[in-house]
Amino acid sequence: VVACGSAQRITSGFLQENRSSYNAITDEDRFTASHTPDGEIWQLIGVAAAPEARGLKLGRKLVDQQLANARGTPGIRRIIGFTRPAGYHRHAGLPIDEYLQRVSAGLNHRPPSSSRIPAEKADSLHDAVLAFHLRAGARIVSVHPGFRPNDRDACGYGVLIEYPV
Repeated sequence: VVACGSAQRITSGFLQENRSSYNAITDEDRFTASHTPDGEIWQLIGVAAAPEARGLKLGRKLVDQQLANARGTPGIRRIIGFTRPAGYHRHAGLPIDEYLQRVSAGLNHRPPSSSRIPAEKADSLHDAVLAFHLRAGARIVSVHPGFRPNDRDACGYGVLIEYPV
């Protein structure tokens, strides 16, 4: 196995009650209380690729397949996922909302790599994890401080994203 992706079906009520932390939304990584076979929300949980398989776009293929699975499943009304602003630690002096706005702006216009403008002064910022989802059509729904308290790169933040059904 060089890559894997996972998802589950959840209900709107479960999402509303448990969106404050990764442990809550995943039932402490057990998924026994979170998964509902007839849930109307398809939750993307994770994608991982072995280091030697990176660059093969397996993550993109896995997410695209999960999106196709969700769109082909009767009763699915939403496709969501919680992701992380993995580059936020480099710009933690910015309010998180401004960081997300500048990352989104960066998808439309990136300064040339030879630019001498320091990253913190550029109009736009790049975050590979967020860009992975936003470029594929996801939109940012909400931001959750303390979502993954031990995630230093994301300064504990989680970002709820939603893909079109």
